[in-house]
Amino acid sequence: MDMRRQRRRPSRKAPARQHPGDLEVVLDFLRAGTGERDALTDVQALWLDKHGLPDPGGLFNEDVRREAGILHAGLHALALDNSGLDFDAKAIEALNEITEVVLRLRFTQGGFSRQPSGNAWADVKAGLLTAVASAMESGRWQRVKVCADCGRHFYDVASNCCGKWCGPECRNRASSLAFRRRHPFKFSRYAAPVSAE
Repeated sequence: MDMRRQRRRPSRKAPARQHPGDLEVVLDFLRAGTGERDALTDVQALWLDKHGLPDPGGLFNEDVRREAGILHAGLHALALDNSGLDFDAKAIEALNEITEVVLRLRFTQGGFSRQPSGNAWADVKAGLLTAVASAMESGRWQRVKVCADCGRHFYDVASNCCGKWCGPECRNRASSLAFRRRHPFKFSRYAAPVSAE
C-alpha cells in the first residue's frame, strides 16, 4: 500500500460573477433602441416604465426623439470602441453636444437622493449619463460591449475583460464558423464521404 502523503492541490474558486448594477438601465436603453436608433419607440416607452423613470411628456416630441437618437448612437459607438470594433467617431462628437445636464440632489444623513428637475426627459438623460460617467471612473464601463456575432449589447463578466460574445450560443456559432473557414474542404460537397468502420 502506498502510504505516501499526497499533496492537496489548492482549490481555485471561480471568481464571483459581476453584475452591471446601475449600468443595467443603460444596457436596457441600448437594447431597446437597437431596431430604430433614430427615435424613441414603443419599446423604449416600456423601458421607461420598467425602470420607474418619468415619461417625457407622454407623446415624445421631435426634440426628445432627436436627442434620444443621438444619445443612443453615441453610447453605442462607445460600446463598439470597448469591443474593439469599428465605430462612428461623429456619433461621439454629437453625443458631446448634448451632455449638458442639470442635477438636483437632496443630501441626507449617510447619503443623497436625486430630485426631479421639472423636465422629465432631462431627468432621464441625466440618469443615463451619470451612470455612464460613474462607470467610467470606476473602470466598469469598459465591460459594456457589443456582441461580435449578434450585435446585442452585453456586460462582459470575464475576469480579464476579453469577452466578445453575449452568451454561449453566439460563441459556439462563431467557433463553428471559424472552424469551417479553417477547414473548408471538409465541408465541401466535393469532399470524400467518411466511411463508417
